[in-house]
Amino acid sequence: QEQGVTMFPTVSWGDKASYDFVFRGIPKHSVIAISTIGRKTAGPGWDEGFVETIDRIDPELVFVVGPKLGEDLERLANRDGCGIHYYESHRNQRLKAIRNFEKTTGRTRQRKKKGDVLFDWTSKG
Repeated sequence: QEQGVTMFPTVSWGDKASYDFVFRGIPKHSVIAISTIGRKTAGPGWDEGFVETIDRIDPELVFVVGPKLGEDLERLANRDGCGIHYYESHRNQRLKAIRNFEKTTGRTRQRKKKGDVLFDWTSKG
């Protein structure tokens, strides 16, 4: 910030006991960033934390890295004019590039075993 770069706090929460700590020092109506990566496996606690974020901070804009929030949470965020801007995660960008490469070249990745990706491209067929 001292060098003229605008910084946005990244908001992340655990359970309800973490809320007071998480939101301390983040000004109301500020621009914030959140990550939705892992949201589906986090259960209802993630959505509850997002609702609390909107209620406490009432952000002007939310940068979201990862999958979209869904209609209900977007509607909640937009109720007071909060904007939402989505960014794909680096992982998803990389996977799209790999899929595009496979599609355009007809080559596929070889795998030694599940989860172990080699960048050894072979022809389909």
